[in-house]
Amino acid sequence: MSAPKGRAPKEFVPDFSSNIGADFELWLEDVDDYLKICGVTTAADKKRLFLNLAGLAVRRIVKGIVVPTPPAQADGSAGCEYKALTDAVIAHFRPATNTTSERHRFRQLRQNEGESVTSFVGRLREAADRCEFASTAVDTIDQGQIREQLIEGLRSQELRKELLKESKLTLANAVSKAVTLESSITDSKLYGDAAATPLSNSFSHIHRVSHSQPASAHKKFGKCKYCGRSHPRGKQHCPAADATCGNCSKVGHFTTVCLSRKSDNARMTSEQVEEDDANYFCDYAFSVNTSQHQQLFRKTLIVNGRPGEGLLDTSATRSVLTDDVVQPTRKSDRISKADNGGVISTLGMADVTVSVGSRSIVCSCFVVPVASGRQILYGQDVISELELLTSAEINVVNVTPISITVDPDTTPTALPPRRHAFSIRDEIAKELDRLVKHNIIEPVREATPWVSSLVPVRKSSGALRLCVDYRVLNKSVVRERHLLPTVDEINAQLDGATVFSVLDAESGFHQLPLADESRPFTTFATHKGLFRFKRLRFGIA
Repeated sequence: MSAPKGRAPKEFVPDFSSNIGADFELWLEDVDDYLKICGVTTAADKKRLFLNLAGLAVRRIVKGIVVPTPPAQADGSAGCEYKALTDAVIAHFRPATNTTSERHRFRQLRQNEGESVTSFVGRLREAADRCEFASTAVDTIDQGQIREQLIEGLRSQELRKELLKESKLTLANAVSKAVTLESSITDSKLYGDAAATPLSNSFSHIHRVSHSQPASAHKKFGKCKYCGRSHPRGKQHCPAADATCGNCSKVGHFTTVCLSRKSDNARMTSEQVEEDDANYFCDYAFSVNTSQHQQLFRKTLIVNGRPGEGLLDTSATRSVLTDDVVQPTRKSDRISKADNGGVISTLGMADVTVSVGSRSIVCSCFVVPVASGRQILYGQDVISELELLTSAEINVVNVTPISITVDPDTTPTALPPRRHAFSIRDEIAKELDRLVKHNIIEPVREATPWVSSLVPVRKSSGALRLCVDYRVLNKSVVRERHLLPTVDEINAQLDGATVFSVLDAESGFHQLPLADESRPFTTFATHKGLFRFKRLRFGIA
């Protein structure tokens, strides 16, 4: 026997929790290669080296196995002694299996999460060897079984669809195609992440001005009887702990929850509401420190008679001014928390007059030191009241104008205007002016045969919605017939869908243009005169 050379296989340690028979055969292949490298040819030397490499555990197993003595060969050597020994050990580690059970286990194999296609195919091949598919028919039957189980066991629906597109699919083609598609899907995710990186880097940092307790944390607590808000238990968390009631002058609760307030004080003044809000509501100020974006949304407004150039921040609930523009008039417990971990204290709050052109408002704002490098931010309170970013009109969809067909044999009806309370006439007039401004309605200057009645309805938010009673007109409208899909048809179209979106179009009817010849049918009467719609109006059917 030649001197050992090369890398010797490690000692085989039986692991009965795994497929020990297959593990031993792989180890034995490594031993055979090592014997060839070492030039070991005789059966006796092979047996001795095998037992030396196998280790103590395998030696114990060999002693318990009865191996028949092989017949002598022509050269006088025991040629089959080594093979008989290894075959006996293989038979010991791989007992007789139940083919039916193994095939059932094969049918249950599925690709694990994070497992590659090649690894899954390897498990299928190993399981197919125990199923003896090839022994029942031609040798290609096991490949067909593996191919079918591969398609059935894939986790990705996309991969399965691509494989099923090919009618004559072999196992080799299925594996090659699945590996290629799997790699392309993985690579496409990398491209998506890379495309998003520059956008996230374009903004240096974001500052959030808020309470020391985030607003989201309040939702899981019940309402406090002293402030009417939600916050953790304990007086130290109540924003009304040091507040003075505007009704009974007692300390410890807000006016809105005062139990002793009188009927003449049932409504709080705007100053009281503002003061309570300043003590509780969370305010946010997001600062974008990119010069390109700052130039797009910068505006110079007049603050207490002095010009102040700042950034229009639609995400900020309250405006932030610097102490070179205005000095704080009262303290505030607000702390500016930056998402990057920084903490900045405000100097306090101040009531200021902000104006642009002929419009002006009085609002409360935070004051921060100019030395901190912070800039002026005009928030939602200023932007919405001064209409700094509002559009002149609601968008209109680029479609063929909607036409209303009325039976020509019908006699037009002009209904008298309904009488509305004087207390809401100003609100009606304001809403009419808004609709005219947004190019939704227009005044009627000529005679019109059709006139409907205006019906104002109070929304849950307190705003007024102007509805029109078109019941008389609807009796003469010639309806278009549209075939509506059934629920079963919609469900069939959604088969295989995994992502769903909900879109809420603001003023959806008002985004559809109304044909010129159909506008007279929508005329309605108000205390300010006759108007008609230039956009489609709900209620006409």
